[in-house]
Amino acid sequence: LGLEGRMAGAGSDMAGDGNEGPVAGFVVGYESTATGTKRTYPMTDRRLQATFKAQESSKLADLDNLKEQYEYWLRCKTEEAEKFVKDFNKYRSRSKEVLQSAQQELLRLYEYACDVTDILDNVEKGRYSLRQTGRTTVPCIPPPHRPLEPALLARSEHYPAPRTGGATEEHQGEDDEPVFL
Repeated sequence: LGLEGRMAGAGSDMAGDGNEGPVAGFVVGYESTATGTKRTYPMTDRRLQATFKAQESSKLADLDNLKEQYEYWLRCKTEEAEKFVKDFNKYRSRSKEVLQSAQQELLRLYEYACDVTDILDNVEKGRYSLRQTGRTTVPCIPPPHRPLEPALLARSEHYPAPRTGGATEEHQGEDDEPVFL
């Protein structure tokens, strides 16, 4: 059913004196959707005011509802953005820590590789004396020439511990003395 108000005469006066009589020129038209019949009824001043108030309060209620929905979704998005920023900052700090740790590890590995390269160069040039143990010949490397971290790879969970090559703890002190063949 549709409600429509129409003004009948252009020059008619619409006195709002509160009487129950029909307001001049306003009629309400109803159309039945089932049968298609149309009917018109004159609108009284009180009913017209009540209809306008009902429409106004309905529109205000709709507006308040939309405002509440907007504020709710705005709060949700704000909370979501704050959570994202917090999570991103955690991720960034963890990534920085991992990067710094990796850089330090690479620097230690580089220094270790340089020390081992220096030892190998000195062995090839014959700067270290050699010691015969059984069927193997072992260079005697003085402690100041050895790498600072001899068990560097033993601390890493990705690599197995380096082999000692058959040396025992009781023979470790003998590396300082050169053996001539």
